[in-house]
Amino acid sequence: MAPKCHRVAVLGAGVGGLVSIKSCLEEGMDVTAYESRPLVGGVWSGMKDKWNAKGPTMYNSLVSNTSKSMTCFSDFPCPASYPPFLPHYLFQEYLVKYAEHFQLLEHIKFNTRVIKVSKTEDHDSTGRWRLKLKTCSPETATDQPQRGTEDVDEWEEEFDAVIAATGFYSEAKSPEIPGLSTSFTGTVSNACSFTDASPFQGKTVLVVGSANSATDIAVEVSNVAKQVYLSVGDGMCLAGRFNPSNGLPNDLQLKRAIHAWFQPELATRILSWVLHKRINHRMFGLLYTGAELPVVASDELQARIMSGKIKIVGHLREFKGHEVTTVDGRVLAAVDNVINATGYKRDLSVLDKSLGLDQEELNLFKQVFPIYEKHNTLALVGCIRVNGPMPPTIELQSRLAAYTFSGRHKLPPFEVMKVDSDRWKAMARRSDGSYRYSFLSIMVYEELATEIGVAPHFWQLFFSGKPRLALKSLLGPAFPFNYRLIGPGAWEGAESAMDNALEENKQALCNRTLPKEPQLRETLNLPASIKVLMMVSICLCLYVYFM
Repeated sequence: MAPKCHRVAVLGAGVGGLVSIKSCLEEGMDVTAYESRPLVGGVWSGMKDKWNAKGPTMYNSLVSNTSKSMTCFSDFPCPASYPPFLPHYLFQEYLVKYAEHFQLLEHIKFNTRVIKVSKTEDHDSTGRWRLKLKTCSPETATDQPQRGTEDVDEWEEEFDAVIAATGFYSEAKSPEIPGLSTSFTGTVSNACSFTDASPFQGKTVLVVGSANSATDIAVEVSNVAKQVYLSVGDGMCLAGRFNPSNGLPNDLQLKRAIHAWFQPELATRILSWVLHKRINHRMFGLLYTGAELPVVASDELQARIMSGKIKIVGHLREFKGHEVTTVDGRVLAAVDNVINATGYKRDLSVLDKSLGLDQEELNLFKQVFPIYEKHNTLALVGCIRVNGPMPPTIELQSRLAAYTFSGRHKLPPFEVMKVDSDRWKAMARRSDGSYRYSFLSIMVYEELATEIGVAPHFWQLFFSGKPRLALKSLLGPAFPFNYRLIGPGAWEGAESAMDNALEENKQALCNRTLPKEPQLRETLNLPASIKVLMMVSICLCLYVYFM
C-alpha cells in the first residue's frame, strides 16, 4: 500500500520522536527527525537543551516512577538484567539500544533546531508543511549560545506531514506568590537546574510542589540540609513503587479489566481509596483536597516526615526577608533556599499560529490531531500526562499518527472528533476554569488502541483457541505488549514477553543463591490439627460478632 503522506518530519528525538520515526518507517514513509541535541533521548539524555534554559533536565538521583515492564515499548522489552525501576542513565541506555536495534539513527539530523513550522502556499489543497531549520553548533550543545559559536546554517524544507514530538515539559513554571521575587532575601532556584543536594548542605530549604520531582528533590536535599519544608498545596496521593507483600512493582496491579469494567471516574475513586488505605495521608499532612488524583511515587517521603527531616506545609501566602508565611498562618523562619518544582508549561510556539495550539484549551482528537484542520497531516505526540507510564501512551499516539498518514487508518468525521475532543476537555477542566491534561493511563491506552484496532478483545482471543491468553490479557498486568497481540504491527514475541516479565522482575533483584524450599521464618509450619483449630476459632468469633 502506497502511503498517503510520503515525506514526514518529526520534531525531536526523545521518547516520542524515536517511536514516531519507527512507526512511520513501518508504514513505508520517508521520515526525517530533527533534534537540537547531539544525541537521542531528549531530556533523558541528561544533556540540557542549549536553546531552552527553562527546560527540564536530569538530577543525578532520578529513578523512573514506573517499572521497566510497564514502561518499555510494546515490541522491545527492557533487558532482563535491568532492575525493576531504572535510574535515568539506564533508561537513556535503553533508548539508545532501541534506536540502534530498529536502525533509527540514520533518519535523525542532530544539532538541528526547528525554528518554525508553517503551512505551504498550497496547504489548503495538499496539507503540506514548511519547516524553517537551523544547524546548531555542537560544541555549545550543553550550554547557552556563546559569542563566536552562532548557528552556522539555515534552510527550509517541505513535508507532507509533521509529528510534533517535543513533549509536554518545555518551560518550567514559577509560582506567583507575593514577595517571592521581590522581598525574599534567600536564594530561589528551579527544579530544572537541580542536579544534586550539595549546594544545600546545612541550609533550611523550602521545596514548592506536590508532584514527583518536588518529592524526589525534598527527599534528596533532606540528606544534607538542616531542615526541609515541602509545600504541597492541596496535597498529594502517595504511592510506593513496590508491593511489600510480594516485592513486585506496584504498577503491575494495573489491569486492562479496570477500563473494561469501570468508568474513569469510578476507577479513579477506587485507586484513591486503595492509596489512602495504604497510607494515612491525613496524619502525614498529605491528604489531597482537590478534584484530581495527583499520584506521587515515593518510598522514602514517609520516613523523612517521621524523622522530622521534612515538614509538610500547605499553600504559601507571602515571602518576607527569610520568613515564609503559609495560608493557614504558620511562619517558616530562617529559610535560606527556595526550590520551585511546580511543573512545566508546554511550548508549541514553533507551530503555525493559525492552529490555536498556543492556547491552554486544546481541541484535539484522542489528544493527537487538531480537529479544526482540513487535512489531518499534523499530529501531536506526548502532549498529555498520565497517572502511569508515559512511553506506552506516546507509542500508541505515534502509531495512530503513522497509520493515519499512511492511509491505513481513517479518522472519523469532524462531528465525531469534536465530541471526542469535548469529552477530553471536560475531563481535563479544573474547577478554576484552567485545564490539566492528565488522565488515568489505562484509559488512554485503551482508547488509542481501540481506535487503531490493536486492543485485544477477550472473546475474540478466547474463541480463537487462546483462552489462557484472553484471561492473561484482561486480568494480568496491563503490559504494553498487550497492544502487539493483534491488529496492524502485531509482534510474535508479545505473548512470551508478557510471560517473562514477572520472572525477570524477580531475577533482577536477588544476587545470591537461596534454597528453593520455604524456610522456617517464611511459614508458620504448624501441624494440620492446629491449623484446623485456628480456622474453627476464627469462624466462631465471626459468628458471635455478627449474630
